Amino acid sequence: MKFILPLLISVFITGCTLTNINQSEKSSQEESASALAFKKEKAAIALAKKKEKAAIAIAKKKEYNEFLTRYNLKKEHVYSNLNDTIISIAEQLFDSKSNKKNPSRVILTSFVDLNDLENTSTFGRLVSESMFNELHIRKFLVTDFRGKENVSVNKDGEFHITRDVEKLKDIVDAVEYILVGTYVKFENKSLLINARILDSISGNVFSSARVVYQPKDCSLFDICEKKNIVKSKISRTLKPQRTPRKIKPENKTPIMIIEDN
Repeated sequence: MKFILPLLISVFITGCTLTNINQSEKSSQEESASALAFKKEKAAIALAKKKEKAAIAIAKKKEYNEFLTRYNLKKEHVYSNLNDTIISIAEQLFDSKSNKKNPSRVILTSFVDLNDLENTSTFGRLVSESMFNELHIRKFLVTDFRGKENVSVNKDGEFHITRDVEKLKDIVDAVEYILVGTYVKFENKSLLINARILDSISGNVFSSARVVYQPKDCSLFDICEKKNIVKSKISRTLKPQRTPRKIKPENKTPIMIIEDN
């Protein structure tokens, strides 16, 4: 009898140990299977995102090509860089292959909003200012009529050009041509820019240019597509029915029913 009890205890301990080992192995297998499933799921998600990204790129390229075809535009006349945009305008206006004689004297005006020809913006002024350089390097005689009679000096600096009509010079040398330009919001978060050089007397068009500026950041000149935001309104408030039991304060919040417009 004294040998049976230790034997039973030994068998019991061995059985428990084997049970623990089996449970540990089972748990380890389950963890491995779970890790493998997670890895497969992660790979599937990454593949789906890659395919979605490729599909978006293809769709954008198709939309872009349709955009060019619809308006008979050339790829070289669509730019995402403002400097390249300005250079393209200048090259079209002052085509060296043209048989036209370069105008002897030109003045520049701010590029204006096509929908409001008496309104411009920082963008319109920036393009116009940049054209000074483009005309100058092409040997045109450019007159800046914004000069004052003198140079004013104060603690902020020295100033000569102005938009104050009262301070402008009374006499400006005669000019033959005027460079004008317009811009308007266009498709695909872009701006369509047109420019012309006009005869100052007859208004005849000496040359013209057209480009599409499509900045990488559409918010730069406020040309992002506006999303329609549907506002919701509260039509009525219903209170829950009272019950005999004691209700906690946090459960007394009214139920809000909201209807979309």
